Amino acid sequence: MAGLPPVGGTPRCGHPDRAEFEELLHLRRLHACDRTDPQFHACASPGRHLDQPPLGDASGVGPSAPAAGPSRPTDRAGRDQRLPGVCAVEAGETRKSATRPRGRRFEHDGPQGCEYHHPHRRNSRLGGEHRMTSMKGYRCWESEAVRQTVYSDIGALPADADALFLAAHTPMSLEHPHGRAVAGEGAGERDVLNALRESVGDQERNTLIAVTGGSGAGKSHVVRWVHANLDLDENRYHVLYVPRAIQTIRELLRRIVEGLPVDGGQFMERIDAAVGGVGKDELKDRLLEGMRSVLTWNLEYQQPREGETEAEAKARQDRNSFLGSRDETGKRRGGLADLLSLEPVNTAMLAAGGTIDRVIDSIFESTSRRDGEAEFTRSDLPLKKAGMLRALRKDEILADFWSTVTADLDMVIAILDEAAKAAMGKVLGLRTQDGDTLDALFRQARQALKQQGKELVMLFEDLAQFGLIDGELYDQFATQPGEGMAPLRVVFAVTDGPFEKIVDTVRTRIAHRFVVSDDSLADRPAFLGRYLNLVRLGRDEVREKWRAAQEDKQRDWVANACDSRGPGGDPCPIRQRCHEGFGTVEVPGLGEVGLYPYNEVALRRALQRPTIQHRSPRADLDFCVSDALVVAHTHIGRLTYPPARTFEQFEHTVHRQRAALVRDQTGDEADRLYRALVLWGDEQPLAPIVHEAFALPAATEHRNAALAPTTESAVEPRRRRDPASQSSPTKRGAKNIEPPDEKNPLQPLFQWRTGEPMADKETRHYRELLFTLVQSRINLDEHLVHPRTSSVAMDMLSGYFKKASFDFGADAQGRTAGAGSIQFRLERNDADVELLMAARWYYDHFHWDPDSGKWPWPESSDPLDLALTLEQKLDEWADAVVDGFLDWFDPAQIAKTAVAVRTIALMCAGVSPKALNTLEDSLEPLADFPTAPAWRPVLDPTAGILSNPLATELLAEFATVRQGEGGAGLVDAATALGDLPAAVAAPVAYLDDAAKRYNTDIPIIAAAAKKLRTAVVSSAPALLEDAWSAKDRLKEGLSGDKSSVVAKAAEAIGRRAKEANLFRPADGYQNFENALKTLIELPTTVLRDRERNPSRPQGDTAILAQDWASGAVEGDAAFATVRRAIEATREECRRNTPEFAELDEIEKRIQVKADAIRKSLESASGAVDSDA
Repeated sequence: MAGLPPVGGTPRCGHPDRAEFEELLHLRRLHACDRTDPQFHACASPGRHLDQPPLGDASGVGPSAPAAGPSRPTDRAGRDQRLPGVCAVEAGETRKSATRPRGRRFEHDGPQGCEYHHPHRRNSRLGGEHRMTSMKGYRCWESEAVRQTVYSDIGALPADADALFLAAHTPMSLEHPHGRAVAGEGAGERDVLNALRESVGDQERNTLIAVTGGSGAGKSHVVRWVHANLDLDENRYHVLYVPRAIQTIRELLRRIVEGLPVDGGQFMERIDAAVGGVGKDELKDRLLEGMRSVLTWNLEYQQPREGETEAEAKARQDRNSFLGSRDETGKRRGGLADLLSLEPVNTAMLAAGGTIDRVIDSIFESTSRRDGEAEFTRSDLPLKKAGMLRALRKDEILADFWSTVTADLDMVIAILDEAAKAAMGKVLGLRTQDGDTLDALFRQARQALKQQGKELVMLFEDLAQFGLIDGELYDQFATQPGEGMAPLRVVFAVTDGPFEKIVDTVRTRIAHRFVVSDDSLADRPAFLGRYLNLVRLGRDEVREKWRAAQEDKQRDWVANACDSRGPGGDPCPIRQRCHEGFGTVEVPGLGEVGLYPYNEVALRRALQRPTIQHRSPRADLDFCVSDALVVAHTHIGRLTYPPARTFEQFEHTVHRQRAALVRDQTGDEADRLYRALVLWGDEQPLAPIVHEAFALPAATEHRNAALAPTTESAVEPRRRRDPASQSSPTKRGAKNIEPPDEKNPLQPLFQWRTGEPMADKETRHYRELLFTLVQSRINLDEHLVHPRTSSVAMDMLSGYFKKASFDFGADAQGRTAGAGSIQFRLERNDADVELLMAARWYYDHFHWDPDSGKWPWPESSDPLDLALTLEQKLDEWADAVVDGFLDWFDPAQIAKTAVAVRTIALMCAGVSPKALNTLEDSLEPLADFPTAPAWRPVLDPTAGILSNPLATELLAEFATVRQGEGGAGLVDAATALGDLPAAVAAPVAYLDDAAKRYNTDIPIIAAAAKKLRTAVVSSAPALLEDAWSAKDRLKEGLSGDKSSVVAKAAEAIGRRAKEANLFRPADGYQNFENALKTLIELPTTVLRDRERNPSRPQGDTAILAQDWASGAVEGDAAFATVRRAIEATREECRRNTPEFAELDEIEKRIQVKADAIRKSLESASGAVDSDA
């Protein structure tokens, strides 16, 4: 059963126990009231026991009320037996009587809430005054009433809603920059009315009165007020009123025709015929074709004007040139008309969502009709559409013209707008050769009114409504009265931009111009107060009061809901408590209007909201009433007010640490309390009733020790500020407390905690100080890494740990550290804010003395707690940097890689792996390099590695032990040589791994390894081919002899031939000697038999073959040089020496000498061996 008390808990709805609850149900059945009686009044306090004193009795809470009505039925205990018509037994749960009584309903949701209704009459059948003990969940307005009564856009306000309009009207402040002074100048919108009234009777001229200003400033509101206060029964004039609520062109024309004192039926029939039964696409095409026709034939060239400036003359000439030039028939060619005929332009102009599309829509459908909707834009032209250039290639003249168009689009758009206005009249049938036209109807009306002795008063809430048909209207403005024409008295509202575009013939005839600025409301809180009152009254009651006031000729007819919305028309029963706790605003004609659910602070913050783009009455109404009251109604009823959305939308600058305000609170309730303390309290204690109404957790003395409780009477009033930026002073309930000093450097940090992005300047500063404090604690020396004395180590550490490592979230300005760098995320929570607060204090002061700071010590913070928090976090971060750096970079591995890469370079230079056994071997400098042509691309990266001291430096930095700031000490050779086996076994793979591993972190190693690997892989095939071929050729040429033996024999021959001037080539003896030297010094290992391994990577084979491959190539080349020289010399000898006549004889003699020399050398070698 709904409403049963929970087991072991407090009974729901305040009922003492189950037995009493069942008794009440029984009494409800036995003592039921006549619920069909419209005067039925429900008890308002299901949240208290029936034997508890009502509001205003012995408890002393609230105002006392006189007894009224018949005696109350009581039970045996003397308790009131009247039962609530509606009882909220759960949060948000209600039971309603079968028939709801008339009148407003105040709502309370939640365990102690209720709904109660009060009649319009002063007494109900049950009698008595409503009693209330709690404001929890209280709402004195309906969400539906907001929709029914608040119209920020005058265009949405129905034409018959003068009651709502006048009930919410707040006098405005207007400027009067043009026109003679009117009686009582300075009375706001009444000045406009007086200017209109004073002009009536002037038969010589029309009177045009313009009300201008920005969008949403209240221009249309002024015209609406003039209409509402104009005596429509006055027999001196006829009033034509066109409200903004009219949304289509047909409706607009119909309103004008019906408002004129002539029969315009034929005219409207022609308009309906022109557009009726015609499809939208056909009308769009008609309008575009009409524009082409106007541009071709009708739009006139502008003629020079006397006194025009050079710039004006140029603009006129440019405009005329865009129209094109006329041929012998008078048709324009090579202008915008021809351009509109191109398929891409035609398609773009007729596109859905374009200007022509919206204009045609406005003929049939209701649209917002905002300023500028009937004006062309750059998007209507195919500036970047495919096919435009192809279409232009067919017409060289248009191609040149298009380049001119794109260079002056503003002028082109203005001409298109002009053409569209001229064409629209034809499309709608406004201008025809036969029948009535709008101009003719106006003339007939003015002639008829002239005969009646009347004038035509026209009131337009928005002149921009006329858009493309304003030409007909402007013609009337310019047509002055004569003997047969009645004068016009025109008041129109228009925004500043369109006003400047009004044709000179009209603008120069304006008699008065009134300007409504965005801050035209001198008292914005009073302006909003009227709407708060209007919403509480509701639409039906306002209309009823208005009708009664018209009958009784009452001037002040709007009631103050706070004074009249209680039972029987009495004041609201909680008015006193509500006004004292939430405050009031003085509204002329109404008195004190309660600010609830706002208070002065909340209203000020709502008016100063950060989401506003520009300040205007419309923007204030949209947010502070239309949006905010609906949100408040929902969340107050759910006991979840204020929600996070409200905090984000209100101005929420803070000056204090969040934890100081809600220290012992956590979760959603802590968030809600904090939002209320900021938005309703300026971070000061809230009035108890605010806690009660919003069901906020109590602010205990311990939790808010920094918020010393103050009585409202002791609070110093705030100094008067600009009314535009704050709410007006209140008589009571205002918490006028100045915000704390904004110079506190922690204020941006507190603001960041609320969800605001951290400014770039603040982000940089916190990153700088955190980086400095953490860097001072990083110790890598014990891991053989010495960034303090090594630029390489410092560069590597800087790449891993940087200022950008401290991440303040995606909305923080500036880059965060990327991949390969450590990151520390700072969150918007109390712990991280406290940490940053401690870091800022210590960085700025280097002490923890609260009394000796450059700026105030953070309230509610203990120095020891802050010091320990910072100390622990800095150590934690420093350890994370060290661990992460070592894991990521592995300094020992870096040293091993540097040594291994250098070792591979030595192998590429021809050093045998067998000769690389110690660290000294790997670090040994090398001056000579192989000269094999195919291997030359490898020599450059090899020389670069061997000449660079990087390996030595990295070894000293990452594999040595240091004493303090001293130089490198003992080297850990075992660590340094750790990768040597892998590098020797598979050098290409090792180089590839090094290039990838250190590509980002140590680019100098990665680049060197990559360059060497690339050269080796590309050169290896050719080198191996050359080496194997050279070795085979050399071995075959030597025929089993040692290269040195052959070289020495050839050296003897060559020397003798040179002495006899028979050596050939004659200039090749030096090369011959060099080749002999190469053969003599050629290692015997070069010719050793080796097996080819096709499964091994060629790069590895090429590197490992450098101890013989280059020698084989060089030996082969030297042997070829020697052979060519010997052969050339022999040929020379044959030609010049008889004894060399026979080649065979020469060969034999050489062979004999060679054999003798070989035997001699072998004998000598044997003797040496025996001696050893």
